[in-house]
Amino acid sequence: VPQFFYLFHDRIQDELAKKPALVRRLFRAMQVLNRHLMKHIHLNMGKRLFGKIHAPFGNRMRLFVSGASSFDPKVAQDFHDFGFTILQGYGLTETSGGCSLTRIEDNVIGSVGKALPNVQIRIDAPDEAGVGEVLIRGPIVMEGYYKNPEATAEAIRDGWLYSGDLGRMDARGNLFITGRAKEVIVLPNGKNIYPDELEAHYLQSPYIQEIAVVGIANPVGHETSERLHAVVVPDFEVLKVKKIANAREILRDEIGRLSNQLPKYKRLMSYQVQKEPLPRTTTRKIKRLDLKRLIESGELAGMDAAASPATIKPEDRRLMESAVGQEVLSGLREHYRRDKQIDLGMNLELDLGFDSMERVELLASLEQALNLQLPEDFGTDIYTVRDLILRLEELAGVSSVGGASERQSWKSILSEEALSGEEDGRVHFSGSLLSLFKWCALRFFYYTLFRTFLRLEVRGREQMPKEAPYLICPNHLSYIDPFLVMSVLPFRIFRRVFFVGYSEYFENWFMRIFARLTNTVPVDPDAHLLRAMKVGAYGLRNRRILCIFPEGGRSFDGELQEFKKGAAILAREIGASMIPVGILGAHEVWARDSKRIRPHKVRIVFGAPLWPSESENSDPYQEDTRRLRKTVEQLTGQPATN
Repeated sequence: VPQFFYLFHDRIQDELAKKPALVRRLFRAMQVLNRHLMKHIHLNMGKRLFGKIHAPFGNRMRLFVSGASSFDPKVAQDFHDFGFTILQGYGLTETSGGCSLTRIEDNVIGSVGKALPNVQIRIDAPDEAGVGEVLIRGPIVMEGYYKNPEATAEAIRDGWLYSGDLGRMDARGNLFITGRAKEVIVLPNGKNIYPDELEAHYLQSPYIQEIAVVGIANPVGHETSERLHAVVVPDFEVLKVKKIANAREILRDEIGRLSNQLPKYKRLMSYQVQKEPLPRTTTRKIKRLDLKRLIESGELAGMDAAASPATIKPEDRRLMESAVGQEVLSGLREHYRRDKQIDLGMNLELDLGFDSMERVELLASLEQALNLQLPEDFGTDIYTVRDLILRLEELAGVSSVGGASERQSWKSILSEEALSGEEDGRVHFSGSLLSLFKWCALRFFYYTLFRTFLRLEVRGREQMPKEAPYLICPNHLSYIDPFLVMSVLPFRIFRRVFFVGYSEYFENWFMRIFARLTNTVPVDPDAHLLRAMKVGAYGLRNRRILCIFPEGGRSFDGELQEFKKGAAILAREIGASMIPVGILGAHEVWARDSKRIRPHKVRIVFGAPLWPSESENSDPYQEDTRRLRKTVEQLTGQPATN
């Protein structure tokens, strides 16, 4: 099945990503070279050029045959370029197995091939794109359904089997399957969407184990059409290897990245994440109609029900009754108000609703309650309540457990006393002379490039406070955002600004020097979120200015994304204000996942300082985050002026 090849393809891509850029370019060039050699002179150099990829399959492997579900053409093309022959077949139970197959000498990527000997295939009532129902005739077609003449008469007419599958044929008779007739999704603009095609596209992400795309009822005026919705199952094994604890956040980025590669009408409008496998038939096909019914009725959320006491395994009962287990469960119920019955298999994020910030609070509280010193990256491979108890028991031992203590809050975590011993939280700032040189260089770019080619317009800068500490909080559209913002700041502010950057971007020697020059502290927010927060707090407590992008990453489509609570937590606990900043036009200059840089008008609008609210809301951080996002939304929605 295609998933077999996807596993190998993901491993190849992971290994390739670790190589230097020059090696990756050479690898791609070798792929293109072998593709042209096979196409024009029928010479396959795959085993010589990609010997390490061929080795695990053995030296005598001649070909593969794939079936059962659609095969992503991009993956198929990669394997073809590596020198593998992967044939694709198509058939049904009603056709006694296969009815078409690609040929070794004519392997058309993306097709399931031509009809087998003595078999006829045609397309019924094709639309303007040539897509219609696939009809099959020949000795391989069944006589009928057992003791069901009505179903037989519906499926077989004039000797043709109506397969229920949609497809098209090229001029040479190659069949391309696009989906199931009863599963096609009709959008408000009349476009037909084939779920299999979209699922194959989104499954390119190594973090997605399963995905089902369905059309959800979407009332438009007096009519009801469908919108694209997906149910996503994360690959927790990959997340664990990559040390990513927050499945929702990485999936948001991955789905946004892959959606950006599709026409707008094919992009997902919404999705939900679950940890259970998707419901499938005995032939591994997704029960799409059942899934659609469960989503629209709101029943899908009920699939995560906790185990009843009678079904709890003895080992789980031991964990729940242990000293560590009791401390964890009481913390979840009493401090974090998770009042539902807690099962050890519950996912902290997907079932219990812990976001990345709450996870840090929870672990800090348990560290204090159990009198432990947790490793800095503790929690990156913990997904369930069971994982948490087992890991804490490994570190503590039952006899080491201390007494109950107060919940650790961000107020105590980021207090001056807590930060006093944090040597790795120091922010190294450039001296006055170097800061002046950098400021002059950026002002040069401001006048020669930004104002000339980007027609950069700045408004509201006079509202920035004269005294630090405070946070500058812009929306994030492009790599150039930090340079644009810094280029318009007066020197008295410029010299006091620092950043907390994603460590992945600062791994080579050049970028490490760049980080030092730009007052950037590289931290991995997935594995070391607590350290990232402490670095920000340390700088602010020393009367510096933190420039932080509350979205946590660049926008895929130029639209404002969800804001994270980090800025609001720092502002409230340090006693600092947040300066909302709206950036417009930078996405058109240099969009995410694009290599093109184009001139386009850019505008930066600074808003008035926002102080932490005095709201009695149960989650004041969330309230302040909501206010910040709403203000930035208003700033980016202001009409442009010349």
